[in-house]
Amino acid sequence: MVLKLWKTYFALLSLLCSHFLSGQCLESYSWEFSPQQVDGAWGNEEVVNVCLILTHEDWQGGNHYLHSIIPEFGTGWDLGSIEYIPPLSSSNDCGYWAWYDNPITSEASGVINGQGFYYESPLGGTDPDNPGDNFGDRCPIGLQLEFCFQLTTLSYDECTDDLDLDISINTLSDDESGGAFLSAICQDDEEPILTADINCCNANAGEDLELSFCTDGPEESINEYLSTNNSGLWYYQSLDNPALGDFLTFSPGNDPDGTYLFVVSDELNECNDIAFVSIDTQDGYEAGVSGSTVICENGSIVYLFDILGSNAESGGEWTDPNGIPWNEPFSPSNDIAGEYTYSFPSTGSCPADEA
Repeated sequence: MVLKLWKTYFALLSLLCSHFLSGQCLESYSWEFSPQQVDGAWGNEEVVNVCLILTHEDWQGGNHYLHSIIPEFGTGWDLGSIEYIPPLSSSNDCGYWAWYDNPITSEASGVINGQGFYYESPLGGTDPDNPGDNFGDRCPIGLQLEFCFQLTTLSYDECTDDLDLDISINTLSDDESGGAFLSAICQDDEEPILTADINCCNANAGEDLELSFCTDGPEESINEYLSTNNSGLWYYQSLDNPALGDFLTFSPGNDPDGTYLFVVSDELNECNDIAFVSIDTQDGYEAGVSGSTVICENGSIVYLFDILGSNAESGGEWTDPNGIPWNEPFSPSNDIAGEYTYSFPSTGSCPADEA
């Protein structure tokens, strides 16, 4: 019986040791990105959001805590455009993740690691400018770490087919890049790699737009609002709908609000660029028509709003002949004679109105 228990214990110990001596702490990972790739590629001058997701189940380093995320970006990215977004959550030790531009020297290993996300913890060293002197994020059960980047692909002028949009990550434990003096065991971790090509598309539909017009306003030539003079086709809401032609005239109050797509095609490279133009209409306010009335000095009060006609809308502001704010009704014994103004300020694209 004793021998059997000893064998069971030894087998369990061997299993644990085989894991930690295998040199692998990163068991799995996942990527999230938007917009989605098209045939494994993003287009040129495209803004892309990418996140590497790690959880407790992904990082199985035991006492070797996750300490740094060192990225390497493919040649198709505009490196000057990158925004680094660290995880918003971390272990409950008052530590935090941050991006460090300067290389960080590990107090434990003496190795200098490049710029990346590092975990700054009060456990270990306390220099906030040097995460290389402290422990990593123990990544407890239930924690999800999101290491995110916002990047822009190169422009068409800089784009060549031999470029790529790959992103590879080196994950390091606190005994590799921090201040935990343990035997390093995570050197054989697989590097998470997101692979993507760049689609060099010589098509420019211009910038996306948000336009607002007054319901009773004139027809609008939407092409004049575009930031390009390139020829293209208009669609309403979806490319699956019939094309509206190469020139879009929008009639407020008659044509539907929504998103209009302007599509410019590159026939040689078999690709498109799309500008999304969101159009909405707003109802302006009607102050009515100007009018006049004669009131006896000893007469009763008069509501001037009734003189403005049936189209006048309530909610406007009155001013007296001196331009001073005034409230209805008009009292012959208290108010001065002259021109009273009823007005609405401009609203969105709708102009001010007064009577």
